[in-house]
Amino acid sequence: MKQETKVDSMNKKKLFFFMTVFIVAYYHSTPQAFTESFNETCGLEIKALPKFMHGTHYCALLQEQSVSVEAVPSGDPQTKILRVESKVIETFKGEELSTIRYMSVVDVGDSISALKKEPVIQCLCKNREGYSWPGVGSTYSASHALLRIARFYKRGVRNSVTKFENFCE
Repeated sequence: MKQETKVDSMNKKKLFFFMTVFIVAYYHSTPQAFTESFNETCGLEIKALPKFMHGTHYCALLQEQSVSVEAVPSGDPQTKILRVESKVIETFKGEELSTIRYMSVVDVGDSISALKKEPVIQCLCKNREGYSWPGVGSTYSASHALLRIARFYKRGVRNSVTKFENFCE
């Protein structure tokens, strides 16, 4: 068996030192990307976004501009209508728009009037009345990983809703 020499030992220490410096420098320079990738890989967002892109009529990166809260016509005090106006930053599926208006029916207990400060990836349904929020699971953070997924699926997503994943019924 070969005995480890002083030179071999020093080379291993140098290699270990440089690898450690490289790893620390790399993750220190991109802590957000590393954290996002780790958290999202463990989550369901990566699997859910493509399904919602296929199962809705519209998907885009949006920056909310205004949110108004209205009572529902039925008078139900536990339910409200949100009317949201957003700037379209990037369209992944559907008509290319500069701004979009959509409505959402929510329970009073939800954070109904909070204007999102950060852009979000939003999937929406479209009917005769306009665009509407399909429900929980259709809004995603605009992280690097999810934007890459949306851009990848943008190339292959038709502008129709698939019969297998329909969130707009």
